[in-house]
Amino acid sequence: MSSSVSLSKERPLDVTGRGLRTVRALYFFVFAAVGVIFPYLNVYYRSIGLSGTQIGLIGSLPPLTGMIAGPLWGMLSDRLGATRWLVVLAAIGSMIAVFGLSLARQFIWLLPLTAAYAFFSNPIMPLLDSTTLELLEGHRERYGRQRLWGSMGFVITSWVFGNVLERVGLHWLFAGYIALMLGVLIAALWLPDRRSRLRSPLRSGLAQLIRQRTWMLFSISLIVLGLANSGMHSFLNIYIKESGGSEGLIGAVWGISALTELPVMFLAAPIIARIGTRHTLAIAYALYAVRWLLYGIMPTPQWAAPISLLHGVTFGALWVAGVAYADALAPEGLKATAQGLFSATFFSVSSVIGTPISGFLFDRIGPAALFQIYAVLGIIALGILWLGSREPKQVCTALIGEGSLTRR
Repeated sequence: MSSSVSLSKERPLDVTGRGLRTVRALYFFVFAAVGVIFPYLNVYYRSIGLSGTQIGLIGSLPPLTGMIAGPLWGMLSDRLGATRWLVVLAAIGSMIAVFGLSLARQFIWLLPLTAAYAFFSNPIMPLLDSTTLELLEGHRERYGRQRLWGSMGFVITSWVFGNVLERVGLHWLFAGYIALMLGVLIAALWLPDRRSRLRSPLRSGLAQLIRQRTWMLFSISLIVLGLANSGMHSFLNIYIKESGGSEGLIGAVWGISALTELPVMFLAAPIIARIGTRHTLAIAYALYAVRWLLYGIMPTPQWAAPISLLHGVTFGALWVAGVAYADALAPEGLKATAQGLFSATFFSVSSVIGTPISGFLFDRIGPAALFQIYAVLGIIALGILWLGSREPKQVCTALIGEGSLTRR
């Protein structure tokens, strides 16, 4: 893609094994930390007496903050190239905020602490993704194989920690998160900084990106899909718990979910090369709708475990293809910004609307009907995606790298 954005490339990027080993370690520790806190945080909030509406309001703060934090930190990375120190700062800020959450009990104090936690934790993944894609320049088919280390970290901690929390209590999830984020902090010190730094005004490059019809419709489809996805993340665990499931079952559900990402991410490049990015995204959207419908009609909470086998072909496929899509559509020098926008759109913009509404509906109509509504949203998102995803060859090239299939 041609671009008028000017760049600075005076500092060589580390493309040796050390850079990729650092990225893999960071993915592992970041997602291991997420695996400790994500499946159980709302269950913890419920255990200290918060209502579904209050949990929904708290859940709306990370995406609201992420709407600003993701693109902002991405722009700083594109402008400064100092990804290493941005990740270090984000890790320190996340640990401080989570320590504060461990001490708070009142709803009014949980709100600002949650916003602070989101401000520092949300940008870490877009920063890592943009750095990884730049490290893999010409070999971007290997992105999924770096990212799967994150899935392995999530599998281990979400599965193991569920059983641990049953014995020691939910409050220990905060200590587990902080310990693993120390690993992120240490590993980040070896992270290579970005090679490309933006020198021309951000406004021109950003306008070039968001004015594309393909980008606009893709973003709208992500918002609609994310409305349901955010609700699933906020209330599936409570649904399982209040239907008679245990913390161990919740951990197993998310452990299985992350485990199914591994083969999808490992095989993402040949799959996309064979069926195209457009079809890969469409399959992910369609199976999201099926997954949510099955949650909505499951007769017992134990059914959540086999249903979670669909996670790999929903989130895993969506994420690998979506990262490639955002990278392909972004002008040179705005790659980190594009990843921040992609992440913020799916996880943040939609959640600002979806999580409070989901909390309200959870209290009024119950979880089963709520997940059936999510299935309808998945079908609507698929229709919007199909209208906009008209450049599969360009996006496939971004993921695979020109000529890389002939070298496999």
